[in-house]
Amino acid sequence: MSLITDAWSNPNLTSFLGTTTHFIVRDKSSRQLILRSGLLVFWHTQGPHTGRNLADVLYGIIKEAGIEQRVHRFCHFTIA
Repeated sequence: MSLITDAWSNPNLTSFLGTTTHFIVRDKSSRQLILRSGLLVFWHTQGPHTGRNLADVLYGIIKEAGIEQRVHRFCHFTIA
């Protein structure tokens, strides 16, 4: 399972975070692997867009979605 997040603010400085999930399932009849993707959450967030704050928000999303056991690695990347 892969999670991808993006955070942004509207012109009124209201912050949002969107998180999509991507995972592979096996079709029961054909046994083929199928990529599935979808929107997990779209949240109004509080606080700055710092790595620490967004990591805390994402971890809350993971816990609320009940997918903690499916997430094996939690990485934070900063692109300058």
